[in-house]
Amino acid sequence: MTMNTRLEYFLNSSPTTAYLLGYLWADGYLYDSGRNRRININVVETDGKFLLPLFETTGIWRTYIHKRKTCGENSNSQLQIYVQDV
Repeated sequence: MTMNTRLEYFLNSSPTTAYLLGYLWADGYLYDSGRNRRININVVETDGKFLLPLFETTGIWRTYIHKRKTCGENSNSQLQIYVQDV
């Protein structure tokens, strides 16, 4: 298994670390299908564009943009930020 994040970054307390951990604690979730394990967070795309550079300071995070089909034409796109193989 490869580690895509730098765990030591989260062990050193800083305002940015606290902010990211708070976001993950409040809105994040774990996904485990056996072969595929991820830490995910889904946010509105505009918020995600602000958050992604902060997450990237801790390692390799991937993104996926999707539109919600049930919320109508004017709904905001969702940005999924995730790290695999945790």
